Amino acid sequence: MQIVPRKKQQAGNAVTLRDAMNQIFDESFWDPWKLWDTTLPALQGGSSQQFFQPNFNISEDEKEILITADVPGYDAKDIEITLDDNVLTLQGKMQSETEEKDKKKKWYRKECCSGSFYQSFTLPTYAAAEDIKCKAKNGKLTVSVPKKQLPEKPAGKKLPIDVG
Repeated sequence: MQIVPRKKQQAGNAVTLRDAMNQIFDESFWDPWKLWDTTLPALQGGSSQQFFQPNFNISEDEKEILITADVPGYDAKDIEITLDDNVLTLQGKMQSETEEKDKKKKWYRKECCSGSFYQSFTLPTYAAAEDIKCKAKNGKLTVSVPKKQLPEKPAGKKLPIDVG
């Protein structure tokens, strides 16, 4: 079986109703996300690399703040987590390993080869920054930020006003 790009299949004599309808919808609607995909690399300095923004979940209970991110395809060595002045930064970069090997291949579509992300979070004052734990497993990145006990604030008091 020969893999033929979709446009070449439609150029033949036997165009199915489904192919015709798909072509009508593909060509008649403006897709703003397609424009975003082509302009974003230019905004990033002309890189042809895709920008990837993982989905983050942030939750908190009595003991910790839990940050989880979906980072499919990223190895732990591709992700860097830093803490500077109570700002937690997560960034990752994935490069295509097969670019040199694949020069002889005829590509029809290549979407899943490289990308990067960058996200920062300001931690609250009660975060125990020295005890943060990070874990990556099965495309999930988990950052656990324990809470520290803050000393109780003294109760406020009413101050007298001198009228004399």
